[in-house]
This record gives sequence, C-alpha cells and structure tokens, in this order.
Amino acid sequence: MLFVMYNPDASYTGFHGASLSLLVAAAVLVIVWLLVFAQRYFATFPRLPDADPPTNDLRDEPPAVVNLLANRWKPTRIAMAATMLDLAARKVFDIQQLDREHFVIHLERVPADESTLTSYERQVLDFVRARATGGSAPVEALTLGEEAEAEAWWKRFAEAVGKDATRLGLARNRWSPSDWAGLGGLLAVTLGALGLALALAHVGGGKSTSSSSDNFNPLYWLVAAFVGWAVVMGWLRSLRALRETPEGSTACAHWLGVRQYLHDTHGFDELPPAAVVIWERYLSYGAALGAAHDAVRALPFAIEEPGTAWSRATGVWRQIRVEYPTRFGYGESPGKVFFGGLVRAVFWGALCFVALPVVTNVAYSIIKDVLTAEQRTSNQLYIVLGLGLFVIIAGAYLFIRFLAGVVRLVRGARDFGHTVTLEGPIVKAH
Repeated sequence: MLFVMYNPDASYTGFHGASLSLLVAAAVLVIVWLLVFAQRYFATFPRLPDADPPTNDLRDEPPAVVNLLANRWKPTRIAMAATMLDLAARKVFDIQQLDREHFVIHLERVPADESTLTSYERQVLDFVRARATGGSAPVEALTLGEEAEAEAWWKRFAEAVGKDATRLGLARNRWSPSDWAGLGGLLAVTLGALGLALALAHVGGGKSTSSSSDNFNPLYWLVAAFVGWAVVMGWLRSLRALRETPEGSTACAHWLGVRQYLHDTHGFDELPPAAVVIWERYLSYGAALGAAHDAVRALPFAIEEPGTAWSRATGVWRQIRVEYPTRFGYGESPGKVFFGGLVRAVFWGALCFVALPVVTNVAYSIIKDVLTAEQRTSNQLYIVLGLGLFVIIAGAYLFIRFLAGVVRLVRGARDFGHTVTLEGPIVKAH
C-alpha cells in the first residue's frame, strides 16, 4: 500500500501519516538495537581466567599465540619481538651483543629447517633476511618502513597469529551465527524503516518542476540505508574478532602462572636480547607475556620515519637522512597519479557540485517545514546567514579538494611517456 502511494516526482511533504509512523518506529528500533548490541558486546568480551600457581613449565603454544591469550585474545606488537627471540632461541639466527646497548643479527650459514615454521614466523624470518644483507645487520636497522607499510605488515602478522590460535582450538570467532543474524537482521529493519520514512516524506525532493528529472529521487534513501547497513556490519566485524574457548582459557591460565614465575625471577626483566643463548625460549615467552621489558625494548620493530633510512652502501651500516620534494603525487607512477587524480576530481566534484546543493536544499526545506511563517519571517536573516556560512565553508573545502584532484590528473597526464634515469645505489624506496 505504501508503494502505491509513492510518487517519485512529488516535492517534500514533511513527516505525517505513514512516514511519521515509520520514523518513530525507526527511532524505537535504534534504541532496541543499541541495547541488544551492548548486551552481546559485553557478553562476548574475552575474559581472562584466574592464573594458575607460578610455574616454569612451558607448553607448546608459540610465543605470539601466548601473547594473544595473555592480552584477552588480541595480539600486541611485542608479539613480533617475542617471535624474533624465539627464532633465535631455536638457532634460526643469532643475536650478538656488541656493547650495553648495541646488538647485531647474524644469519646462520646453514639455513634452518623452515617446514615447521608458522606463516607469521616465516614473515619475521623473511623480514630479518631482507634487512641482514651480507648475513648480518644491527638491530637498529630492523624498522618496518613507514607508517602505511608498517601497518600492513603488522595487520598480516596479527591475522596469521589469530588464525593459528583458532586452528589450535584456543580461540573462536567472537560473533556467532545467531549474533550475526540477530544484529544484522534488526539493523536492516531499523535502517529500512528510516530510509522508507525519508522516502515517503520525499526529503530532498524539493519543489515540483516541469522536468521531473530535476527532482531528487527519494528512493535513494533506501540505497543509503543499505550502504549504512554494510558499513555498520563491517565495523561490527572489526570489534575484537576473537574470544576464548575452554581450551584457550585453560592454556591462558597456565601461561599467566608462567608470567608470575618470570616476574618473580630476579633480574629477568633486565635481560638483553643476547641472553637468549642462556635462557633460550624462556626469554621469548617472557617477552610475549610482558616480563622481559629490556629485551623487547632493544628490538625496535619500529615505524621508520620518511626522512630517515639505514644504508650499507659504503660497506658499513649507518643511518642517513633523506629529503623529498613535496609536489602533488611525487614519487608515484604517472598512471597512479592520473587515475588517482581522476577519482579525486570526480568524487570531490560530485560532492561540491551535486551533493552540496542537494544538502542545502534539504536543510532549507526542513527549516521551512519546522518553522511557522511568522518564525521564518522574524529569523530570516539568521537562517540566510547560517545557511550561507555553511555553504561557503563546505563549498570552499570541497572545491579545494576538487582542484587538488585536477592538479594530480593534469600532472599524471603530462608525465606519461616521460622518464628520467638516475644511476647509483638505492638507499630507500619511499
């Protein structure tokens, strides 16, 4: 019946009748969804078990998985250093101490058997090999690159650790199929009711004209509701994707007992990375559990700043500074700059020249619908100034972003077919 009443060419009518009922229903459903989400969020939040008595018995779980268990089923970045120490304890490579604060990685001449390594252990080993050109490297050179590269590296590492914990039966997906069905279905009904209410009220429809194609199609609100549903469900998936299992809780309780034992061991938190020769895997598990502070601190695994780099071009490892031009798209391929500029120009141009006028029209229509004629007359100056200020600020920002995209598009097109060859050692690929 609602679809029979719908006229895509109608102007904004305000909320009344079916549209008002759906709007109220959507508001109530939003509250219900938030309450259900809050209940499931806290009910499924990973919980640490009580620690077992202090013990020095080690189980078979890798240090990175132990780090995940001890941090409520979410790995922390010290898992990378713990994995590196564990590989050293297993003689995959050596960590030697030059003085109090300087350490060097030496790869073994005879490669270790890699068939038993997990994917994230091989990731760390490949990382060390890439840095240890010539068979060795100072630990200061163990940087993960710049922020974007480091985040991608860490994300791949963390996902692999989570998959390994799930494979071992120590972790499971936080949201069960019933959670997905309940939260997803309720959210779909909520956003669907809201989108249909806006569509029936013809919000954004403006005034009718002789050309119906000039009007905003209110059915776009249903499309917006679907996009909003997809965004919220994606956000839901990112909220601590793993939780405990009975086996995982048992293992976690044991490792918390190991952590207490290592905390009680005098001087353990002050051991350097080279002490792995003596303490073997105890040091790597201590790092994973947060009980080997100095060993972790000496293995940076840091994000490398764009203006710094480690080089062995002269035969000796040294840190150098690098300066870059700051022009649009510098350092990227012409094709990437061109198509990136095209996407930016289209996106920001659509927001500036299409979306902004529509939003302004909707805002003005809502104000007219809410205020009486007398109120509009007495507050006309403030309404005009407010909307004018909004349009000027938003329009200026969007237009600047649009121009930036155009500049990239032009620069990328101009660089097609033009190359410059520079000879010399590559110090850093930024």
